[in-house]
Amino acid sequence: MCFTRAKNHMRGFTLIELLVVIAIIAILAAILFPVFARARENARRASCMSNLKQIGLGFMMYVQDYDEKFPPYLINYTSPPTEPNGVTPNNPYAWADALQPYIKSTQVFQCPSESKSAPLGVAGSPFAGQPDPASWGYTDYWFNSTLSKQSQAIITSASLTVLSGDGSSGNAYYFYNGCSITGNASDITCDGTTPYSTMLSTKQAGLFSRHLDGINYAFADGHVKWLKSSIVDGGTTINGSNAVLNFNYTHAEAGGKPTFSPS
Repeated sequence: MCFTRAKNHMRGFTLIELLVVIAIIAILAAILFPVFARARENARRASCMSNLKQIGLGFMMYVQDYDEKFPPYLINYTSPPTEPNGVTPNNPYAWADALQPYIKSTQVFQCPSESKSAPLGVAGSPFAGQPDPASWGYTDYWFNSTLSKQSQAIITSASLTVLSGDGSSGNAYYFYNGCSITGNASDITCDGTTPYSTMLSTKQAGLFSRHLDGINYAFADGHVKWLKSSIVDGGTTINGSNAVLNFNYTHAEAGGKPTFSPS
């Protein structure tokens, strides 16, 4: 009896087939990677909004304890800002560490999309081993300086009055009014003839496009909102916002847009 053994023929991929598969994978990666990056940034934006929500609640509790007045943006400030005037955890440097008794977390002041971390105090200082409010990097969020030491009563529309928002990085007195950031005037026109908000270009570092071409703002009524940024004053990149008006524009003049002006 004759037996015929069947032969198994193994067929491999041709070069053309491999190239086609590689091309398909490359196309899928090109499509999906931006989607993944956007999803990650959406998560960071949500975390940042949570930070600002807690900061806003901290302001509300502070106001209730201090005759319905907002904190000064500067409390024990001197220049250079190095442990001035006996600053301790119980004797605040500026507005940000003045909120610590209510927030009880320095991490809340760190936006997850901003890479600079808070420097720790040196050995022998009141802040040894913990974030130092006098150091640059203590907070990534600014305080609307037009509200400094002001009574809540002057606010005519709390839901449209900016309280705090995304910044680059600063120490505990980091403040902004839609034009001037920590006392540094904008290098482009930002006054009563130009309603947009902007800031000194060297202080921006891509700030206005941080969260998907916009930034987060906390408002005087406690809510937080992301608002889209824009190109202003003939710039070539995103350098401000037409959605939020600077402190020169009252609510009556703002036409329903948010503004840094409390009245």
